[in-house]
Amino acid sequence: MTQVLEARSGRITKEMEAVASAEGLTPEFIRAGVAAGKIVIPKNKGRKITCLCGIGEGLRIKVNALIGTSSDRDLIEDEERKLAVAMAAGCDAVMDLSTGGDIDGMRRQTLAKAGVPVGSVPIYQAAVTALEKRGAMVNMTDQDMFDAIEKQAAGGVDFMAIHCALNFDVIKRLQARGRVTDVVTLYPGRGLSYRLDAA
Repeated sequence: MTQVLEARSGRITKEMEAVASAEGLTPEFIRAGVAAGKIVIPKNKGRKITCLCGIGEGLRIKVNALIGTSSDRDLIEDEERKLAVAMAAGCDAVMDLSTGGDIDGMRRQTLAKAGVPVGSVPIYQAAVTALEKRGAMVNMTDQDMFDAIEKQAAGGVDFMAIHCALNFDVIKRLQARGRVTDVVTLYPGRGLSYRLDAA
């Protein structure tokens, strides 16, 4: 059963108790927040986390460290050092934003070495899959995205950023604003921007 289902059934889990203790709040406050959808506790049921955190209303601000390989910076050992520094500095969570190199190997390493919740952005892997299978990222299918989500969740990822809100209405609004660059996505080690010229 998920944390939210437990909370909505009136049950306080050990994860809720751990977050309450870390925040200096009552377990009931955390349970009620989770039940209402105002607090989340990122944790994959198949993974042990030594430092759980709660994110949401009434809780302290969290620090999420970003690491990951790219096509031009694919040394997993470098990212391992970055993770160690982030953990030593007290990050609350870490995201693997890998867009190139051994994406699966990078994620496995991060999950094995991070004692905090680990997040990912499945569309990055789905885009690489589309490029490899069909020659271009724009040839990505919905199944590529679903496969990446399922693979990363099964592998132990605790939370994900799911980019799925872009549609033609959003593109038209972005184009009408007169921005130099309509959409900007930052990748580990470099910034990439995309101009949206869709009709």
